[in-house]
Amino acid sequence: MPHVYQISLLNFIFDKDDKAAEGCYCMRKRNGHLLSGILTVIFLELPKIDALGDVPPESLNSEQKWCKFFLDADNPDRQEYVRKLAAEEGGIMEAKETLDRISTDWVLWKREFDRDIIESDRNTELAYRQEQQEKGLENALKKGMQQGLERGMEQGLEQGMQKGIQQGISQGKQEGAQLAKREDARNMKKADIPAAVIAQCTGLSEDEIAAL
Repeated sequence: MPHVYQISLLNFIFDKDDKAAEGCYCMRKRNGHLLSGILTVIFLELPKIDALGDVPPESLNSEQKWCKFFLDADNPDRQEYVRKLAAEEGGIMEAKETLDRISTDWVLWKREFDRDIIESDRNTELAYRQEQQEKGLENALKKGMQQGLERGMEQGLEQGMQKGIQQGISQGKQEGAQLAKREDARNMKKADIPAAVIAQCTGLSEDEIAAL
């Protein structure tokens, strides 16, 4: 059976009594049998390496260089130091190239994901707007019919119903559309969409949007 090394990066101090950042531990079975010839556990305590500060990469051993790389690889202000580490340690150079490639892929994925979210939000807003318009029209129709019935009792049932329903439909469409616009603007405002964009999408003025 080949010798196995288990390397764990710790972002905390595991052994406070030992100043060394690298700790090797050998495992034992319950019967006391030592597994040192098979499995060795290595703890790399990053806070101890971080405490070394900006030491020259050439003064570090291989494990310390790797720990410095793990600490600074994603820090944009430390890239010059990371390049020096990579120049000193060939494996770090390969790891940095892989990390850069993964970072680029992640940015592309994030952009695509953001586009999907924007499209999903847009479809949701359109569906909500249509629902609000339908509700507004339905409510306006009910209101118009009621007004028509009341007016018809005074001026003649048949004439009043026809005129009231027609006015109710027209008024309902206007009220429903205006209600939907305001609701759309309110939701877009909650989503931190600029007022100028909201005004362009809804037709409301920026003053009306600010008052919502």
